[in-house]
Amino acid sequence: MCNLYQTAKSADLVAQLFREPLRDLTGNEPWPEDVYPDRTAPIVRHDGDELAVARARWGMPTPPMYLKTARDPG
Repeated sequence: MCNLYQTAKSADLVAQLFREPLRDLTGNEPWPEDVYPDRTAPIVRHDGDELAVARARWGMPTPPMYLKTARDPG
């Protein structure tokens, strides 16, 4: 499967893109270089009144008519 997505190296670099400080909730684990659906990756989200970088399972949901199981594999 071809991968078109890569992560920035740190929350500081992501904060530069948004031009405002971000709260880093990713912990001290290194960020993965490549991002694949159904795996964790750093995302930017609203956390109250500020932006935060957190790790979350990444991907688009599968339309219900194409799901073969109760769990959506992404």
